[in-house]
Amino acid sequence: MQPARTFAVAAGLLVPTLWLLPALAGAGGQPAWKSTASVSARESYDSNVFLQDTAPGTTVAGAAQPREGSLVSTVSASISFGRKLGPTVEFSASYAPEATWYQSAASENNVTHRTTLGLTGTDGATTWSLTNALTWIDGSRDGPIFGCTGGVPAVGGIPLRDRRAAFVLRSGFKLTHTMGRWFLRPVATLYVHDFHTRQSRAAGYENYISRQEWIGGVDAGYRVAPKTFLVAEFRYGRQDQFRLFGVDSPYDSRIRRFLAGFESAPATWLQVAVLGGPETRTFAPGTPAGFDRHKVLLWMDASVKVTPDKRDACTLAIRRYEQPAFSSQSMYQDTTYEISWRRAVTDRLAATAGFKAYNGGWQAPVVRNDWIFTPSVTLQYAVSRQCGVELGTSFDRAKSEVPSTPGREYRRQIGYASAKWTF
Repeated sequence: MQPARTFAVAAGLLVPTLWLLPALAGAGGQPAWKSTASVSARESYDSNVFLQDTAPGTTVAGAAQPREGSLVSTVSASISFGRKLGPTVEFSASYAPEATWYQSAASENNVTHRTTLGLTGTDGATTWSLTNALTWIDGSRDGPIFGCTGGVPAVGGIPLRDRRAAFVLRSGFKLTHTMGRWFLRPVATLYVHDFHTRQSRAAGYENYISRQEWIGGVDAGYRVAPKTFLVAEFRYGRQDQFRLFGVDSPYDSRIRRFLAGFESAPATWLQVAVLGGPETRTFAPGTPAGFDRHKVLLWMDASVKVTPDKRDACTLAIRRYEQPAFSSQSMYQDTTYEISWRRAVTDRLAATAGFKAYNGGWQAPVVRNDWIFTPSVTLQYAVSRQCGVELGTSFDRAKSEVPSTPGREYRRQIGYASAKWTF
């Protein structure tokens, strides 16, 4: 995806937001801005920066070596502000730069800029919101090189991807109109992931391929109990994967989703949201032999939150969807299973334990099926209302379901300590 196209898309989403501001500001006076700011510092150790457990072959120059560890220093800041632009309209914005240095792996150093812009409003029985989240990663423009059988690490090596030069945009619009027990909710979303890394045919080099998705649709819901809704949803959209070595991907597709589920809080200690159903895909002509251009897939997003008392909260979640890969011209099913338990030990001390199982299952003719299992533990302590500290550790174990692919499997441990000051 070309940079000019990226910024054109971003402008198309942001300009309407900014254009509305002066008109809306005049509707309800000039109330004061509300703002918060914070700075934080984090020191961590990454035991396997390049996600490799096996030594590369001698024929691949510059390949990542196994179990390269590094101290990692991170400094970040954040400022957010908001303002009522009228009796029923609010504007919010934030900017959060983050700089990261790898003491033993300078190629992974990066500065990430995160910006959000949002508008929310109400008009009688109608509520609406417009959100834009932009991320600019100022990182290496060179992809990593891998020399083990199996190629790049499990699911493409997401931690490595997120350190490299890229622009990411996520935007969404939602409007909910209530009519007695019923509601209607038109929605629209846009996702753009534009990599600014160079592509190379060198042996073992990981190329990154830009992608985007736009989706629109409508939800209909019916309240069957005071805090329980039945929901039916329809989505229509498109996914695009862009060029590799100047050749456009054959994996562009049209999407139709037919979803049903419910949203419920049947008790003060329980919240449930389940949504799922079939998704039909029609791919552009030109896909390789062995790939079915007409697919029916399962799409799912479900979560359960249990709060048995004021100090404990347990959350379970399952998410499943299809998307183009970012390191090859191909498609894969992205599935995540998560569970976490947070306990407020005291008014100042909280502990969280979690476990995530993440699966990337590729569509034929690609032969790849990767799992990443991640248990984690964190401790958070509020020194004061303005200052907090956190200690944490996580352990990744990546496993390939395809035999004799050691380049995809790895173990990685991260331990960290951080402090944050809020003003």
